[in-house]
Amino acid sequence: MLRLSQTAALLTGLLLIAGCSQPTGVETAPSASSKQGKIMSKAERPKLVNPFTGEPSEHTQWVEVDEYIANGNIEGLKKLFDEGMTMLELEMNYSNEGLFLHDAVMQGNLKLIQFLIEKGADPNVRDEVDHTCPLEAAVDHDQREIAKYLLDKTEAPESRKYAEEYLAEEPTEK
Repeated sequence: MLRLSQTAALLTGLLLIAGCSQPTGVETAPSASSKQGKIMSKAERPKLVNPFTGEPSEHTQWVEVDEYIANGNIEGLKKLFDEGMTMLELEMNYSNEGLFLHDAVMQGNLKLIQFLIEKGADPNVRDEVDHTCPLEAAVDHDQREIAKYLLDKTEAPESRKYAEEYLAEEPTEK
């Protein structure tokens, strides 16, 4: 049988995971918006609660990740990393199954790709549907500059050969 404090922690955790607001009477760290742009230290960030143990989770929800990647907002992403976000947290919070490099390729956003790889994104990650890595996606979407950049970052020999053949061809007019 759960004690009242365990039940409250369980409900709080479930609400946080579901994206709901805090129930009345449950205290959390101030929100980022209440800080008026001040960068929050790792200790100040609101934490998720493990719904099974009631203990704070090591991971924080970064709801801005999707929006920043979709808009190519490198400054916003820099701020999240400055606040303590890790690449693992970015991957966990990105709704497209962690395929943010693929999405940046489709946007044609070389600067975003460079930033994400600089921060530790894996350029060899493969899409589970068509099994392409970001380099292959760049070739498939006729993103020559991105393909040139990713060529040295990609390990798979078959992907590199595919890109080298593409880059050896004359560019097509858009």
